[in-house]
Amino acid sequence: MAPIPKKLCVVLHIVAICLLTLDMVPAACGSGQDVDLWAVVLSNSSSRGAAYSSWEFRGDFGMFDLYIVKKSGDTGIVVDTKTPPATSLFSVKANEAVWVAEIPKSVHDPESYIENVRKLVTSQKSVWVTAQVGSTLIIAGDLWKISPSLPKTLTTIAVSPSEVVRPDEGALKGLRNLSSFPKAGVSVPIIEECVREVSPTALMDVVTHLSTYHSRLSTSGGAVEAEAWITGEMIRYGYQVETFPFRDNFSSVVVATKTGSKYPDQLVIAGAHYDSRARSTTDPSQRAPGADDNGSGSSAMLEIARVLAENDVEFEYTHMLCFFSGEEQGLLGSRAYAKHLADQGADVVAMFNADMIGYKLPGTEVTLGMKDRYISDWLLAAANGYSLTYVPGVKVGSSSSCCSDHQSFTENGFPAIGFFENTGSASDYPHYHSETDLPQYIDKDNFVALTQAVLASVMSFAVPVTD
Repeated sequence: MAPIPKKLCVVLHIVAICLLTLDMVPAACGSGQDVDLWAVVLSNSSSRGAAYSSWEFRGDFGMFDLYIVKKSGDTGIVVDTKTPPATSLFSVKANEAVWVAEIPKSVHDPESYIENVRKLVTSQKSVWVTAQVGSTLIIAGDLWKISPSLPKTLTTIAVSPSEVVRPDEGALKGLRNLSSFPKAGVSVPIIEECVREVSPTALMDVVTHLSTYHSRLSTSGGAVEAEAWITGEMIRYGYQVETFPFRDNFSSVVVATKTGSKYPDQLVIAGAHYDSRARSTTDPSQRAPGADDNGSGSSAMLEIARVLAENDVEFEYTHMLCFFSGEEQGLLGSRAYAKHLADQGADVVAMFNADMIGYKLPGTEVTLGMKDRYISDWLLAAANGYSLTYVPGVKVGSSSSCCSDHQSFTENGFPAIGFFENTGSASDYPHYHSETDLPQYIDKDNFVALTQAVLASVMSFAVPVTD
């Protein structure tokens, strides 16, 4: 991992306000009060330990989970993860509101009542019913035009964000897929079982092996040997393995694939670079064991493959485990491979990168330092939810550490995030890019937790076949 200057982080806040129509029960939400703000997407956790800039607002209204996503432009997307995909997305402009309307239980003919509400709502310009589940409606439109149109017996809550904007196409694509994946906060037994089986011994065995190469610099003989060894291991775990050459005299990218049973053309990718370096990015004679950077990430990929193979897990989506070379020279291998996928029109659902996941800062808790740049914010929030679900007690934080191979996928329009070992930077590791980057400095608890977190996200997005 190459150091990049820290960026200025701007925290964007969105205020959600509740308004009342006539005859609404005051206890539900007082006029002018703030709607509760939640941090973790797809989770019912009450923790507000971290705020993620793209998920500025969350209001949980019983049957509905509403999210407003911040990206760029002058409109917003509201997501309801509890309704079918066809009704889960709709736009709302910055001066409009989203209304959650509950049909009163005293109504004897709910269908006629709802139809009457629909007619009243749709007769207003810029006001429309967007979704219905049971006796609850979601209505969007101009806050002041909609209120007089509704029956006095209809209980409504209006959620009006002060600033919402339209996400990019990559985010929209991801949002449409959210309902296909297991919910964070609710454990899927096979995922829980596999996460438990991540072995510190197996992880350390791989790190130790990779560190025995004099150097894994991309142009070194050690990198070529490591490429061949990784290829053999992944074949042993039942993957279809290809190598992707990207530059003369460099070791290749190793791509291991297992095809999904339901969505074979949709790809869930996890990756790590296996090349290493010491002070020089060109001198293969320098000792560069690269235990943490990035034997740790490569070991995580191999451990994920081992656990999935031994549990004979099949997935609905195709999943790929990639081992990149050329990272230390500027993300060369991953950039070439991500561009290759983009040129092919590949449908990448998500990409999870692991780079330096084994070191724990002295005196700190086991921590996921999730990278905060060159990422898809909706994917980050979902992955954090899975980490909190399947890795109990882990601390989830944000790191400005950059850059690594997830950036290559982001640059090519694919949703991607990066897992890192703490909330600081790569240079906080005292043996960074050094001949002393050895297995003895890896913290097993941190190493296991980060590997478990990556595995939980991969499995959640690839969707295990449980029939």
